[in-house]
Amino acid sequence: MEVSVSSRSPLEQESLVYLIRIVSDDNLRTATPEVPQIPSAVVRRLGETETYSRGKGKEREIVTEFPFLFMPLRAGELEIPPAVVRGRHARSDEPFEATAAGPLRLTVRPAPPAAVGRLPLYNLRIHAELEGDEAAAVGDPITLTVTLSAHGAAGSQLPSVADQLRENNPDFRVYPGERDAEGRITRNSLYRRSRGEATEGTLLAGSRTETFTLVPRYGGRLRIAPIKVSWWNLGGGRPETAVLPLPPLEVSGGPPQPDRMRVDLSAEPGPIRHIFWIPLMIAVGYLLAQWQRALRADLHPSGRRRRLSGLFRRLLGDLYPPVARIAGRLDPRRHLHRLRSATARRLPVSWKLSFCLRALEGVNEPDEWAHALQILTVKHLDARPNAPLTELGTLIARCHPRARLPQVHTLLRELEGHIYGDQPIDDFGHWKRRFRSQIRPSLLRLRLHRRDCHAARQSSHLLPPLNPATPADDAADGGRGGARGPHGYRSGW
Repeated sequence: MEVSVSSRSPLEQESLVYLIRIVSDDNLRTATPEVPQIPSAVVRRLGETETYSRGKGKEREIVTEFPFLFMPLRAGELEIPPAVVRGRHARSDEPFEATAAGPLRLTVRPAPPAAVGRLPLYNLRIHAELEGDEAAAVGDPITLTVTLSAHGAAGSQLPSVADQLRENNPDFRVYPGERDAEGRITRNSLYRRSRGEATEGTLLAGSRTETFTLVPRYGGRLRIAPIKVSWWNLGGGRPETAVLPLPPLEVSGGPPQPDRMRVDLSAEPGPIRHIFWIPLMIAVGYLLAQWQRALRADLHPSGRRRRLSGLFRRLLGDLYPPVARIAGRLDPRRHLHRLRSATARRLPVSWKLSFCLRALEGVNEPDEWAHALQILTVKHLDARPNAPLTELGTLIARCHPRARLPQVHTLLRELEGHIYGDQPIDDFGHWKRRFRSQIRPSLLRLRLHRRDCHAARQSSHLLPPLNPATPADDAADGGRGGARGPHGYRSGW
């Protein structure tokens, strides 16, 4: 047996590679390692068992290698007791037992104060990709894929960036999607500049990939906050922060950002004297006239308006930009839009989806229409992201009193058959009218709040029973109903 660890003087909570090798002159039928458990360290199996040969001719040997993740938790002297491997030979089927020659002794160094709360690594890289940002519009999803790759940790140990994306990007609605983590063992030459020593051996390499859906809330030029991950550089012995800036997005449609309508008169050059009030009163009179016109009809660009705008620009000079921003803030169309938005937010939940689907009348592709339905149900009915259409049908039927669950399921199965199977829909316009008739608003029966759909949302998140009771079990239990076992997830490396 050969036993090795990637470093004899690690830092607290540094991830090491602990290898157990069985060297034999013939193949092994079975081999099971027994690794001692240490209270001040974490020992976990890492990856699969690897078998290879070394040497040539009569000196040829077969090596069976068992990799483990070893993480010391406290500083000081640490001893790893000898490991034991038991198994059987392939040819003779004779049992064998191999024990390490002696314990491994490590000197665990305390983490510096600057390293507390940072993952010890040798390097860290961040890569991101955007999809759907070429023609971004308000309400349209944009896919962001973020990949963290590092040496010195497995992929499951790398931090998630979901929280900082949600907290630092108020201009977007952020929905997490798929995530994937992987780890492997590499052979690298390392140079610890903090201690002046060079080592060559095994090293952990991991990557973590997360996918997010960003939905813009405003139009204009929107910025995505840079992604930042703090870590401790084991090679240089210093704290570092990996930063990845993301390009801004040009988003069409929708209202502008609220911050763009703010006015900072102190930033304007030159003093503001009393003569300022004369053109301001003229501008107020003009705005009052425009308010009156807006109440009678919509405002459309005209030559008269352009001439008035040029006249005010010449009269006000440098004062024209702040006055124009104030005029934009007082624009009646902006306040009418806010009134419409406030009214829409207070509509019954059973009405919102019906009115939103009217905006999709021009969408004639079933797959695009289904994707928009998923986004709208996530926003208004708290559905799960990327939920199947049949699950959305159950939630819609719960929240719309006039909807009939069998008809809704039948319609959504036809849509799924068209998207994922070979079942074309001859007249998609007629299909949309049939679906719209199921969610038609009702004045007599209303669902006023999202909690009215709570039962549907709760059932959509539950796993099926692990050990469902049969009628015979219920009868044997006297009709009282047997106890259900707890649901759990299986985890491992």
